[in-house]
Amino acid sequence: MNRTEVKSSQVKSVGYDAEKQILEIEFLNRKEPDKSGPIYHYTSFSPTDWTEFRKQESIGAYLNRYIKPNFPCYRVPDVPPEAEPDVQETTKTEAPGAESE
Repeated sequence: MNRTEVKSSQVKSVGYDAEKQILEIEFLNRKEPDKSGPIYHYTSFSPTDWTEFRKQESIGAYLNRYIKPNFPCYRVPDVPPEAEPDVQETTKTEAPGAESE
């Protein structure tokens, strides 16, 4: 999935697959800023949700306030591009910055 870099203290880039209704977020790697951070897929993310997300002034605030509480997320495993069709074997995890209760 193609992602676009964004200005955010938490997020490096975002992408969207309208057909599958998946929002893809690449988080910043705070320990090694020159390397990619973890990538998460948020599922059941409608085109309307994507349009609203892109309008937000603060991506991180909207992510924490609206997306994380309302959409299932899965960390995308680090796999080579040629193995990408097997990415279905993801495991549900808590996204970076999510607060535990």
